[in-house]
Amino acid sequence: IGIYDGCNGLELILMYAALIAFLPYPLKRKLLFISLGSFALIWVNVFRCVALQWIYVNHQSLFETTHHYLFTLVFYAFIFLGWYLFVQKKPSLS
Repeated sequence: IGIYDGCNGLELILMYAALIAFLPYPLKRKLLFISLGSFALIWVNVFRCVALQWIYVNHQSLFETTHHYLFTLVFYAFIFLGWYLFVQKKPSLS
């Protein structure tokens, strides 16, 4: 299986981490969410790659749709879920 650089998810993981890094929350909370969220997103991406390979082998007609729409939506949903969970606690302004 080959993964194009634009499809490896690294830019999206960086975007997830950068938004959290620049929000006014305690450093400990930021580091926790950045590390756990990045780890989770890496595993979501691994699952995505495995699932895409399986779809390509077994249901090739569905590959383009799942690659460009379904799994992209799933990946973005996980990013937004991480951001949502992060902002549930009010920031300390001190």
